[in-house]
Amino acid sequence: MELGLVVLWMAVFLLLGFAALPLSAWLLPETEYIGFAIPLALAVVGVVAHLVGQVAFGWPALLAGLAVLLALSVTAAGRTEVDLDPDRLTEYGLVFVAAFSLVVVIRGIDPSVAPLPVAVGEKFLDFGLLNTLERSGSLPPESMWFAGESVKYYYGGHLLVSLLSTLTGTSTAYAYNLGLAGVYATLLVTAYALAASIVRPYDVSRWAAGAFGAFFVGVASNLETALRLAAWLLPDGAAEPLASWAGMDAGVAAWSPADFSYWDASRVIPVEPGNPDSGFTAATEFPLFAWLNGDLHAHMLSQPFMLLVAGLLLAFWRSPARHRRLLLFGFLPPLVGFLGFVNLWSLPTALGLTALTVFFVPENPLELLPSAVRSRLLPLADRGRVHDEVSRLIFAALSVAVVALGAVVWTLPFWAAVVLGTPDQSVGYWDQWTPLGPLVVVLGGFLVAIGFYLARALREQDARARQVWCLGLVFSWLESRPYSASRRSGSRSR
Repeated sequence: MELGLVVLWMAVFLLLGFAALPLSAWLLPETEYIGFAIPLALAVVGVVAHLVGQVAFGWPALLAGLAVLLALSVTAAGRTEVDLDPDRLTEYGLVFVAAFSLVVVIRGIDPSVAPLPVAVGEKFLDFGLLNTLERSGSLPPESMWFAGESVKYYYGGHLLVSLLSTLTGTSTAYAYNLGLAGVYATLLVTAYALAASIVRPYDVSRWAAGAFGAFFVGVASNLETALRLAAWLLPDGAAEPLASWAGMDAGVAAWSPADFSYWDASRVIPVEPGNPDSGFTAATEFPLFAWLNGDLHAHMLSQPFMLLVAGLLLAFWRSPARHRRLLLFGFLPPLVGFLGFVNLWSLPTALGLTALTVFFVPENPLELLPSAVRSRLLPLADRGRVHDEVSRLIFAALSVAVVALGAVVWTLPFWAAVVLGTPDQSVGYWDQWTPLGPLVVVLGGFLVAIGFYLARALREQDARARQVWCLGLVFSWLESRPYSASRRSGSRSR
């Protein structure tokens, strides 16, 4: 890979982030807005380029996106102060450069289409999307599999990489891996900023929180490797029950660190729990797995924008009512729409986060309504706890509906051409119980963090509240018992 192109792509990402700093500072007060600037810049360019690209893709769409980004930043600069602290800028720049360099080194060592003999992945699709976008004069691009038909896929992330390829004058042969490195670096710097933003009100090191956030998002996997190490260190008599409970293969006791493979942790939960010998497992991929595997796929390209959604919602939580209206009804809909355009499966998660944030916001969310409407509804919500909870629930549902509608409107060409234009699409549901052991292996890190939070919350509650929490945990444990019995009997009944 050309070293000059590596430096050029790093510089372009960082310059886009620098251009978006005033906009990021305005939209995300009380956060580490510097770390959100790069995904925000990419989102603005992507939303505008998608709309303009329906008429003329390539340079016209790219220039329109850049012009809107600069216009928004100039407007924001007149509304807020931007702290251009050199130390803080250097800190986030180093996080980005380190993450970018890591993927460049990985792909430089193993740039092949199939890094493992057992899996090719999605590289033919991803590289094909880049090439068909490069040849497109307008959107949607033509399908590379079926001449004369448009792409029936969510291609927003590939559109961004294609635009960056155009901006830097880079062929897709290089843009594929450089785009991969850029998105990964954007993910880590956003995770760093989000974690550091969360701890701002607390007596916690901002740097330590950011480092932990970047590590657990961009480097760590689930607990599968840790359990393999534990089984390797334990005597066989103790290792075998542990491996059985976690759903690992029978030979795990003979495993050693020399046998490590990043693939193992990506396939933990069995698809057919009643038939452990089937060999089929669900994809439990963690972010670094995908970048090691080298796909430039939708579920990877959407991750920085999901964290940007979380950052906007955190700013919503900490802002006064006027700014909350701007975030919730002004900037969140196009961002959520773009997130769905990048990876449609991320859309429910973004809407779910929005619903939870609006429902649990400290002040009554009815404060977001116009004063005339608010003055009539707030007295109803103030009648008691039940009325308050019901009003929160209704307003959260209505807010999500408005955000979802706005998301569709901002990306309407994508919905018309791809989502509604593909009538044979269907959604499959998991129709089996997930074994408790493998589920804990996949979600164990989250459970530990939630456990610490609950322990602290319980310590601050009265005895009656602690009894309710304990009763809930007992019921949760009892709920898992039927599956355990069916697993021992070999039944697949639910």
